[in-house]
Amino acid sequence: MDLDILYLISTKEQWKFYSLKGHISISQEEGADRLYGVHPDTLLDLVNFQYASATELLLILVDPIRLQVPIKAAQKDIFPAGDESDNPLNSKRFHVIEVHGNISIDAVIDRIPLKKKETEKFSITIEQVD
Repeated sequence: MDLDILYLISTKEQWKFYSLKGHISISQEEGADRLYGVHPDTLLDLVNFQYASATELLLILVDPIRLQVPIKAAQKDIFPAGDESDNPLNSKRFHVIEVHGNISIDAVIDRIPLKKKETEKFSITIEQVD
């Protein structure tokens, strides 16, 4: 897969936990078996859907070359944060990047704070330079 940057979304509290552990890992409480990065094409839509109730987040940029675990593109039903219902009517399908294992903090190249704008939505502009 040709991927320049892997985007992950985190809260500041989650980031503190990850940085203490030395890696970004799967939340065992959620029963997940892999991490999901956000595909650049769907980043803004996913953030505003999944984290509609959040006011501040971190956009974590990961260098895929530094990953020591397999990654692959996938389609996944995403639920809003805090929605425990598993009702498919509450979900929306997004293009994501599956990460099959932990991500070392050494693979993180930047963390960008995200705050909601006056429109009550997050705004993200990504410019790629070749």
